[in-house]
Amino acid sequence: MHVHHEFFGVLIMLTTGTIGFGTSGAGPWRDVLALVFGIGAGLVLDEFALLLHLQDVYWTKEGRSSVDAVIVATALTGLFLVRAAPFGLADISDDERSARWSLVALVLFNLSLTVLTAIKGKPWVAMFSVFVTVLGIWGVTRLAAPRSPWARRRYDPPKMARARQRAERWDRRRDRAFSLLAGADSPDSST
Repeated sequence: MHVHHEFFGVLIMLTTGTIGFGTSGAGPWRDVLALVFGIGAGLVLDEFALLLHLQDVYWTKEGRSSVDAVIVATALTGLFLVRAAPFGLADISDDERSARWSLVALVLFNLSLTVLTAIKGKPWVAMFSVFVTVLGIWGVTRLAAPRSPWARRRYDPPKMARARQRAERWDRRRDRAFSLLAGADSPDSST
């Protein structure tokens, strides 16, 4: 039997979560429990692909879903840390209605860019465009991914060929970046 470290991560999360619910007050122990819980969550997310595929795929292409899970968890944690109130929307007083509507319009504009970028088959750009509007503008103006709904419905054969070439280039770049971040695939990943 081989025990992977996500097993220990689950145990740490269960233990600290239970202690956290069972105690009251806001002392330094609460912060220590939160830190240890985060360590447990990191151990689990590091082997997310193992949990997803129910086999050891850590150094294969399927194992890259662990990297994806860590990036998504980091982005969601960032949203919680900024309290998910975009552009200080919660700080506006009632007499600043025009400013409020301007901010609502800006948020809706950013949301539309994010949705269009996602429809164009660029989920990572769409996710980060929630935070950085310029990424949404970039995602909307660039070619769509060849398997996206946007490309399937709107692209003629020459434009689809350009989209496939660009996707292959980006796939190679993404694989190199993931290899730098998470390690390279093993040459004998079939074993």
